[in-house]
Amino acid sequence: MQLLDAALVGAADQVGQGGLAGAAFAVDGGVDAGMDALPVDAQEASGRLEAVLDVGVAIMFLNACAGVPAGVLPNLGGTGYESRVMMFVCAARGEPLTGVLREMAEVPDRPEFDGRVGGDGFRRAPATVPRGMFAREREAWGAPLVATDDPVAVFASGPCVGDPDGDGFLMSAGPENTIVVHPDDAPTLVDHPDTSVHVGCCGWHGREGMNRLCPCGALVGTEIGDCSTAFELHFDPEHVRETPV
Repeated sequence: MQLLDAALVGAADQVGQGGLAGAAFAVDGGVDAGMDALPVDAQEASGRLEAVLDVGVAIMFLNACAGVPAGVLPNLGGTGYESRVMMFVCAARGEPLTGVLREMAEVPDRPEFDGRVGGDGFRRAPATVPRGMFAREREAWGAPLVATDDPVAVFASGPCVGDPDGDGFLMSAGPENTIVVHPDDAPTLVDHPDTSVHVGCCGWHGREGMNRLCPCGALVGTEIGDCSTAFELHFDPEHVRETPV
């Protein structure tokens, strides 16, 4: 079975000129994957993807462009998933921020957390979204925070936080439809230089605004992973672009 060696070499030479959006595929009724978004030389070299394994090779190539380790592939079936498969790139410079991710129908239930240090050495909950997936948080999420009299969670997956300037509490007035991914699915992101305002008790608390940057220096999202929050990365929809695959 051919593994698209020539196609991958041709696409790799032209990353940023359409190669990242290539390798579109369909599984139902047999794999008939289009190469329309790949450079012409890559199309001529490979013609078409002939098997599911070839789809995997194309996905691994795209993941490699975003620094995602080999072997992390999107779930291609099962319940609770939408049909869309995306990559996310920086809105400022177009740099790839994730590999290929499959959309979930909704944000999964946040895992329970017993407060103990996990096998990874961190005191935080298991990740909400599995590797290779993404979901959309429909509610307002993250900074800015506004005062409220109601004792509500500061944002979905966060704790109840008192208002330091009053007797009430704080709640999110941040963007809706943030894109929730496993933090390890964006391995090239850079920490905000001012960690003092972003780190809580045991990790990122997410209440001071975006704390993760594209390698180009542009702010792109907020990671949370404190002992009082879920473990998630939220891309701001105004700071990233979706690239269908």
